[in-house]
Amino acid sequence: MECVPTISGPITHFGAVEPVMPYLIVGPYNHKRIARAIHPYPEFLWDYWSPMALGQPLTPELLALTPDPLIVSLPDIGSLPEVFNHKLNVFIVSQRVKDTIEHLEPSVHTFIPVNLVSQKDRQPLGQAFILYIGNTIDALDRERTKFLGGMGLDGFAKTCFSAFGSGVVR
Repeated sequence: MECVPTISGPITHFGAVEPVMPYLIVGPYNHKRIARAIHPYPEFLWDYWSPMALGQPLTPELLALTPDPLIVSLPDIGSLPEVFNHKLNVFIVSQRVKDTIEHLEPSVHTFIPVNLVSQKDRQPLGQAFILYIGNTIDALDRERTKFLGGMGLDGFAKTCFSAFGSGVVR
């Protein structure tokens, strides 16, 4: 019996009465169920995925680089998941997930359509959407977090973050 991730929620924030995002995509982890988008060329990581992950503006030049078809490494077992990602956590979602997100947060995110093909045999897998997150949540409590550099704001100031992140979740 295959376990399929489901979208669940809402998560209430500090006793809020109305449901607020984010919703969670939950399911058991199984490394044999992982699918990945494949780079068409080595620099594509920096040319396309990195600006998408960092939330840089969707310029015509960036959108022109959108791979179509997008080559996908399929999971070892089961079908293509409804949500999968690139290594930098740029998510590729199915029509069903796109519809759910748009229902929960209308006109917030951008969905870039792509046609998927299998890396193994180049067979078409249908259409999906690259999800460009349209809002950010500063989810890091800098005053009560222990960083590599120490506790709180002093530790935050002494900690070196990678070029891909800070406390802002995109």
